[in-house]
Amino acid sequence: MGENNRILIVDDDPGVRATYQSILSARDSENIVAKGADLFGEPAPSIQSAPGKEYDLSLASRGEEGVSLVEKAMEEKKPFAAAFVDMKMPGIDGAETARQIWAIDPRIKIVIVTAYSEYAPDDIIRVTGRDDLFYLRKPFNPEEIRQFARAFTNVWNLEKEGEILSNKLQKANQELENINRDLEQKVKEQTRLLIQSEKMASIGILAAGVAHEINNPISFVTGNLSAIKKYNSKIVDLLKIYEEMERCIDTGEKEKLPALLAKIRRFKEEQKIHFILEDMVDVVEESLDGTRRVSKIVKDLKGFSRVDQAEFKYININETLDATLNMLKNELKYKAEVIKDYGELPEVKCFAQKISQVFMNVLMNAVQAIEE
Repeated sequence: MGENNRILIVDDDPGVRATYQSILSARDSENIVAKGADLFGEPAPSIQSAPGKEYDLSLASRGEEGVSLVEKAMEEKKPFAAAFVDMKMPGIDGAETARQIWAIDPRIKIVIVTAYSEYAPDDIIRVTGRDDLFYLRKPFNPEEIRQFARAFTNVWNLEKEGEILSNKLQKANQELENINRDLEQKVKEQTRLLIQSEKMASIGILAAGVAHEINNPISFVTGNLSAIKKYNSKIVDLLKIYEEMERCIDTGEKEKLPALLAKIRRFKEEQKIHFILEDMVDVVEESLDGTRRVSKIVKDLKGFSRVDQAEFKYININETLDATLNMLKNELKYKAEVIKDYGELPEVKCFAQKISQVFMNVLMNAVQAIEE
C-alpha cells in the first residue's frame, strides 16, 4: 500500500464542504481561502505558502453517509487516514458518527468540528468510548485544517509503516527461531553421531582386545583337546588288548595269557600310559581353567554392554571397574602395570553402562598418553 492521503469530510453544510475541498485540494488557494473566511464572517488570513500536497477527499452530508463511505473504503482496502466530522447534523450526530466509524476502522484519526459549546468533551468520549478525539471550533482557520490533515496522514502512514516493519520483524524473528530450532536439532544430531562414533571407536578397540584375550585360552584349550584325543586313542588300543585277554580267559585259552600279559606291559611302557593318565588330569584342569577365563571375559563383556543401559539402578563400582579393566587387559599390559587399591564402597545408583563407558574412556586416554 502506498502513501495514504485519503480524508473524509462529514458536514451537512455544502459551503463548509466546499471550504474543506478548497483548503485541502487547491494549490494556489489564497482567493478560495478568503472566500471561506468570509463565509464564517472572519477576515481573510495571510497565506504564506501553498499547501505542500493535495489530498484525496471524500465528502458526505450526513453521518450515515460518512459511515457508509468508511465501510466501502475498508471493503476496497483503501482506508481513510483522517476524518473531519461536524458535531450537529440531521440524523446521527458527530459523536455517534465517530463511534460507528471507529467500530468499522479503529485506526482512522477523527476531528470533531463544532460551533456549539453545549457538547462537552466528556459527553463525546462517553458516546464514542474513546478519548483520542481531536476538537476544532468553528469558524476554523484554514491553516488549522491543513495542519490536522498533514499531521494525521503522516501519523497514519508512520503507524502503517511501523506495523509493516513490526510484521516483518515478527516474521524475521519467527524465521530466526525456526533456524535456531533447526540448528539446535542439527547440533543434537551431530552430537549424538559424534558420541556414537566415539563409542564405535571404543568398541573397535575393545573388540580387538577381547578377541586377543579370548584367543589365548581358546588356543591352549584347542591344543589340550588334541592331546586328549591322542591320549584317548592309546588308551583305547590298550583297552583292546585287555578285551582280547578277557576273551581268552572266557574261552579257556590260557596258553595265550602270558603272551598277552607281556604285550600289555610292553604297550604300557612304550606308550607311557602312566604318564598319559597323570597328564590327562592336568590337561583337563588346564582346559577347564581356559573355559572359565573365556566365560569371565564374556560375562564382563556382557556387563559392559548390558542391554539395560537406560536403567537407573544400584551397582558395585569396584566390580564395574574390574570388568572394564578385564576388557582392556590387552591394551593395558603392553603399556602399564595396573595396581588396584580399592576401598570398601556402598552400592551406587547410576546408569551402569555409562559408568563403564566413562571408566573405559579414562583408561584408554591414559594408555594412549603413555608413549613407552
